[in-house]
Formats: sequence, C-alpha cells, structure tokens
Amino acid sequence: MKETDKTQLPSEELVPGWVKALFGVPLILLGGFVTTCVLIFQLFYVFNRIAGGRAMAGAAGLAIFWLIFGVVPLALGRLILTTARSNKRYTRLTIVGVFLLFVVMGADGNYGPNNWRRVLDREQLPESDARLLRRTIVSPQLETEISPGTNILWCGTFELAWNEACRLAGGDLQYDRTNAMISALNRHEFTRQSLDDASFVAMAGFVKDGIHESLRAAVDEKFQGRFHPRFIPNQAMTPHPRDFVAYACLYKNLSFPSAFERLDDHLFFDGTKVAAFGMVARKTPLDYLTTQVLILDYHDENDFVIELKTNSDGDRLILAKLRPEITLGKTVAAVGQRMAIGAAQPATTNDVLVVPRVKIDLAREYSELEGLRLAPATNNMSKDLVLVSAVQSTLFQMNEKGVELRSEAHLSFACGAEAPPVLRHKMIFDQPFLILMQRRNAQTPYFAFWVDNSEALVSWK
Repeated sequence: MKETDKTQLPSEELVPGWVKALFGVPLILLGGFVTTCVLIFQLFYVFNRIAGGRAMAGAAGLAIFWLIFGVVPLALGRLILTTARSNKRYTRLTIVGVFLLFVVMGADGNYGPNNWRRVLDREQLPESDARLLRRTIVSPQLETEISPGTNILWCGTFELAWNEACRLAGGDLQYDRTNAMISALNRHEFTRQSLDDASFVAMAGFVKDGIHESLRAAVDEKFQGRFHPRFIPNQAMTPHPRDFVAYACLYKNLSFPSAFERLDDHLFFDGTKVAAFGMVARKTPLDYLTTQVLILDYHDENDFVIELKTNSDGDRLILAKLRPEITLGKTVAAVGQRMAIGAAQPATTNDVLVVPRVKIDLAREYSELEGLRLAPATNNMSKDLVLVSAVQSTLFQMNEKGVELRSEAHLSFACGAEAPPVLRHKMIFDQPFLILMQRRNAQTPYFAFWVDNSEALVSWK
C-alpha cells in the first residue's frame, strides 16, 4: 500500500488494538460508570427537593470527584477509541447536562428555598416570621387571653422541649429573672402522655454526648423520610462540651376516607372571600361524606361542635363554632365539656358543611426567654448556662383531603462567656458624625462628609 494511502485510513486504525483494550475500554467504563451514578444521584436530588427534601450544601466536592473520576477518564477513553461522531456528540451532551445540574445543585444549596414543594404549590404557603403578623399570636401555652379579631396558634412541641430540658436539668427551669411564661411552662400541663409515640421525638442532651447527631438520627429513624426537620438547633450556638439543647418535633398527616367537595365560591370570612371545602345539599346524595361528619353538640348555626373523621382511629379532628371564653385554654376546656355531655349524631344528606381551607407556616422566636441565665438544680450542669435560642415552628394545613401538622421546637443553652474587661473607650457612631479624607502632610482634607441621618447609610434587613 502506498504511503499516501495510509493517511487516508480511518483514524481508528491508527490506534493499535492492544492500546484500546488496555487503556481505552477501562477508561470509558470508569468514566461512564461514575458519570451515570452522578447523573442518577442528581436526578434523585432534584426529585427529592421538589417533594420537600432538604438542600445539599456539598455539591462542589461531588463535582470535583466527578471531574477527576468521570470527565477525565471518559474524555481520555473517547480519545483513544476515537469513536463515531454521534457517540462523541452523546458524550458531550451528557457531560454538559451533568455540569448544568451541578450548577443548579450549587445554587439551590446556597440560595434555594427551604422547601421547593411549597414554592411550586399553586396555593402558596410562605414561611413567615410570627413577629411580623399583627393579627396572629403564636403562644407556647394554652392560657393565652383571646382578643377579638386575633388568631392564637398553640402547639405542644415547645412544652415538650421545655419538659425535656427540665428533665436534664433535674427540675423546673429556674432563671435569674422570671415571668408569666416561665411559670406557665413549669406547670407542665402538656406532656408526652397526650401523644402517641409514633408521632413525635423529644430529647435533650449535652453537646459532649453528640446530642445534635442523636437528634437527627432519632428523627430519621422515627419518620423514615416522611418528616424533614428544619429547626434542629445550629451547633455553632452551643460550641462548648457542657452546653446542651432540648428539641421536640411532632408530625401528623391525617387524611379523610373520602375527599370532601371543594367549595371555593361558598364562603366569606372576616369580609374576605376564602377557599373552602365540605358538602352541600344536592340532588345526588353524598352518603359517603355524611359518614365522615359527626355532630357532637349542636345548639344553632352559630354554636356547635363537630368531628371530622379521618383514617386515623387514634386521632380526632374537632371543629367548634362558639363564643370563646377568656383564654384559649378555657375555650378548649369548654369544648371538651360539651363533647363529653353532648348527644352525638351523624350528619345527613340534608346537612350543609362549609369549612375554610387553612394553610399556615409560622416560626416564633421566644425573645422573652432568650438571654436569661439558667439556675440549674443539679451539680452536673454548668453554673453559667444562658438560654441563647428558643424557637418554635408550626406548619398546619387543612383542606378537603385532610390535615397535616408539622411542628418543631428547640431550646439551646450555652455557657456564658468570661466577664468582659472594663471598657476604656466606647466608640459607637450612633449619632451625627464627620468623615474626613486627608493627606498626611496636608492642612486641608480632600473629602469631608457630615452624617446626620441614615439616608446614606447601608440598611440591614
């Protein structure tokens, strides 16, 4: 064969077969396997985030691993085998796709929302700071006074966490200052005996014993991925071995045996048109819905107590329309008395039920308690513990399908810092001040700015 003919041979024949078998094929297999595994993991991550899973902050490390053991072997293997153009195009598209997914993962891990499922939901459920709401109160105890036009939200998780902290401290939590909230919580009116073991986690422990890792393990074991904690306390708040935290979470997802009707055009509440569910009289009897409604006590259309039956025999969903008592606790007690003495009866097809759909997600920081110094009752506790964080979150939604409740609470106690030295000079620019820029050997500055308002200052939100 002529020399000129060799140059026209397919490029594959320029690479000896033993080189392909010894280097090309193993590199292709390694790079392809790693890339496939990474791609499957990325897709699983995306689907998990959409379903409500937690964000991952370590995408950069996985990307470096993929670059070294996926992209480089794959590129070298393709170069040695010099495969067909269509396969090269497929490889390039796969690598670009995996890279773009890494960009998405990195952006999501650092800047994404806590829960994509709520972002994608048509019925938006914003995560709210309870302090920003003017007409809704989140309370850690039931004995909260009811004021006209004000919502009051209570869930027992904060009391569960408080009780666990008391157990670890060897008695009621006592502080250098007291208030009505502390006194109410130390009465322990709500305990774990009011819950089933499958629905909650409540623990307290010292940092030296790995309490943060124990909390995550306990939640994962209890709920098997059905509940993703958002408020396990940040370990940076409790850096010392003698620091301790208390945590509680509660998860309930109760569905109705049959979904009620959506009644989006049937209800005005507080002058606002709201979405609703229930059942209304119609030509076709709704026997399968009436069996889910139990009328516990009925005086008139503005004074009644009912129960909506769910698939959980151990849980009850009670709704009551009545004139409230002075406090939330007394109102709850009054409903309990009516449930006990009322003559319960099932609903009929002539009855009408219209219930507003409820959807709320609130986080409450109990600043009234933060900063208080703990007076421990046992010698195994540090004498300089300060309550640095007390937080509770509650997500509750009720619609035609059922109810869901997710609540968490934590208390973080950290050892107080050593006494600070006496300050000699206190230099805080919190009143009008002057800024000058001037050469060292000049008599006149080249810039001067008198600041007497915050218009030119950087605001902090």
